[in-house]
Amino acid sequence: MKFELVAKNIDITKELSKKLTNSLSKLKGALQSFSTIEKPGSIILEKRPRKEEYKAKVTFHLPKHTVSTKDVGFSPEQALHKAAEDARDQVLKVKGLLKDIHEKKRKAKIK
Repeated sequence: MKFELVAKNIDITKELSKKLTNSLSKLKGALQSFSTIEKPGSIILEKRPRKEEYKAKVTFHLPKHTVSTKDVGFSPEQALHKAAEDARDQVLKVKGLLKDIHEKKRKAKIK
C-alpha cells in the first residue's frame, strides 16, 4: 500500500523522509496481505504552532474497515511511530476478525 504524505508547518528533508519510511516498515509488513488495495492511505504530519510538539495522523481503508489513528510526540519521528504502531495493531485485529469470519463460513459448509 502506498501512502500520501502531507506536511503542515514542517519541511520534509531526505533524512526525515528516511526515518519516516523506517517508522512505517512494520505497518507496511502487516498490510502485505491486503496487497489488492489500490486506494492510497494518507499520512498527515503537523507541527503544532504554539507548542513544541508534532501531531501525526494515519488513515487508510481495508475491506469493510477504515483505520484511522493519531498521536502526538516531541519529534515528527516519534509522533509517526506511535500512530503507525496503533494502526498496525488495528490492522492485526482486522486480520484476526476476517480470519475468524472465514473459518466460521468454512466450518458451516462442512456441516
